[in-house]
Amino acid sequence: MVVISHGEEGKLFDCTHKQQIRIDEDIIDKVCSVESLKGKPKVFIFQSCRGGTYNYCRFDGIIIKHAKF
Repeated sequence: MVVISHGEEGKLFDCTHKQQIRIDEDIIDKVCSVESLKGKPKVFIFQSCRGGTYNYCRFDGIIIKHAKF
């Protein structure tokens, strides 16, 4: 699984649903608990920015400050 997003330590930002996603609990734990995937190798690659300047997203004409880069 490859995920590219804005984020910070241990979290990603879901711009579509305007929420934070915890990498360990919301992604890794859920994927690893899928019965049909148990005992099979899994690779997780996360790429997210972690800087100190805010980035802005636009949703339906609304500007949202959502992430640091």
